[in-house]
Amino acid sequence: MAEFETSEVLVEKILEEKPSTRFSDYNLFVEVVRRLNRKLLRLPAEDFFRAVKHKENGVPKYETVTRCRRKIQAKRPELKEPHTAQKRAKQEAKYKDYARS
Repeated sequence: MAEFETSEVLVEKILEEKPSTRFSDYNLFVEVVRRLNRKLLRLPAEDFFRAVKHKENGVPKYETVTRCRRKIQAKRPELKEPHTAQKRAKQEAKYKDYARS
């Protein structure tokens, strides 16, 4: 549980400091990696995704970062970008329809 709380604190700080991370989970994840283990960003994308051992490198999983963002933005809507939030809500509705089929 401490792992998630630590990730949540970092994600919230990044969302506050870098508004551009509110638009894209990829930008947010890159910023998390930059702050926790900058050397990983030097790897080619294929090597990064195949070789990264999250615990060994001190980096949370991508899914953890996105879940933290959703939780934080639910509690603090001022950290949402309205247009992006609307697009995400539409995608979520489509996904729910897909999952039910």
